[in-house]
Amino acid sequence: MANDFDAHGREVIEKVRADRPADYLKIVASLVPKQMEIEDLRSGRKAEDLSDPRGRSWFVISGYRGDDIYYEKVMFSCGGSVVNVLAITYPKSLRSDYDPVVEQMEDSFGPSNRCS
Repeated sequence: MANDFDAHGREVIEKVRADRPADYLKIVASLVPKQMEIEDLRSGRKAEDLSDPRGRSWFVISGYRGDDIYYEKVMFSCGGSVVNVLAITYPKSLRSDYDPVVEQMEDSFGPSNRCS
């Protein structure tokens, strides 16, 4: 299997991303380690309780890694050929200071509009 992936993996991943973005997002989401506590930090609900922590061309992963909080928003643009990522990690102990800043950054973060 490793040899097959070495020979064909990159082109298959590119094809899935372009032709089946929903499946591509499922694959990316499946790579998140199972032992991580994933939750929507703004609502405090666990990921399994969220109605839809993703859209047609984006998804969010947030939660805790040790004493840190992480927030990652991934957006696809230009028909899936451009990946835009906002990734932030900060100490849990400073959450009240960082959360408003992260929220403002997330609100202003958008996909690329340059597709050339």
